[in-house]
Amino acid sequence: MKNQGLSLIEFLISLAIFAVVMLAVLGLLTSGFKTGRHALGMQRAVSTARAEVERLRSNPLALPESCTNTSQNGYTVNCTPTPCIMQPSGLLCAATVHDPSAYQIRLELQREGQQMLQVLTVVAQ
Repeated sequence: MKNQGLSLIEFLISLAIFAVVMLAVLGLLTSGFKTGRHALGMQRAVSTARAEVERLRSNPLALPESCTNTSQNGYTVNCTPTPCIMQPSGLLCAATVHDPSAYQIRLELQREGQQMLQVLTVVAQ
């Protein structure tokens, strides 16, 4: 039996199968890069939020004035303080609270107009 190599049809079918497999692999790589980039962005957002919370906790007597909207590490950090008092039923946080013993701090981190992270914490005075 003579080996005459591949016919044109066999070659084209092999090429089509190879192209489909390569497109699938390319799709997986693209998806992996997007996921990695998103994870890195979230890691940076969490690190920025952690630094901001630590800054606010380091000087609780400066609240609410120290809770300001800033721009850090490429993120817009919106800080909203709400005064709180301790009651027998628990912590009461409302804008109408006078002489607060703590502040509820809400941090929203945005990048390019898209909300990346929201953090809610309480800082005692």
